[in-house]
Amino acid sequence: MVWQQATTGKPPRLAENELHLWHLPLELNAADTVQAIKMLNATQRDKYHRRATEELQKAYLAGRFHLLTLLAAYNSVEPLDLQLSYGRLNKPYLDPNPQNIEFNFTDTTTDQGASALLAFTKTHAVGVDIEALTRRSNFAAIVARRFSAAETAYVTAGDGEIDAQRFLAYWTRKEAFGKATGRGINFKMQDMDLASPGSFELNFTSDHQPGLPFRLQQIQLGTDFIASVVHASHQPLTIKSFKSANHWP
Repeated sequence: MVWQQATTGKPPRLAENELHLWHLPLELNAADTVQAIKMLNATQRDKYHRRATEELQKAYLAGRFHLLTLLAAYNSVEPLDLQLSYGRLNKPYLDPNPQNIEFNFTDTTTDQGASALLAFTKTHAVGVDIEALTRRSNFAAIVARRFSAAETAYVTAGDGEIDAQRFLAYWTRKEAFGKATGRGINFKMQDMDLASPGSFELNFTSDHQPGLPFRLQQIQLGTDFIASVVHASHQPLTIKSFKSANHWP
């Protein structure tokens, strides 16, 4: 995937058949920090102050700044004019939404700091998830509870151990699907088989919403990250990926 340089305040036009991905660092300069705090509504400000450490507060603030800046630019309005609402399971959406912009946000942390991946489409519900390939956890316990038989077979090595990179790849698929539907991780993940060994793409339907089509795209971001994006519809969208010319060095 080729990452183009673009400016978050003036993103390229988002066409009906496109999906835009933005990979951004979760850090702000002093001027942007002041502006970011002004952008937060009461709910977001409360979440910001509840973060346990200063690093987590900074990452949360930067994430909201990037999201609101891009949403405002795609809608040709000022960030303070946006009205973000939240669904029953806390998925954010725009209300009103005259441009029919659908969006999703995910973040992760490495030794080099925190970064985010943001996805934007028109009309199509979308979910995105990113994982640092250095992440380590009790993968076997998660596989036992959350993975289908086919997924389990794919992520299990010949010695019975869990292959970390394969696990993280398939975990991003699960998370991205949950975000696209607005369910998060509140669905029977083990019943949702997203295995496609040897392929980075998958068309599938939701067992929770029979007949509703989705399309998955797996994405490798250099040697540090793996990600997945899922959108409603089997019709492929043209994915355009951007790094911010005004934030990455």
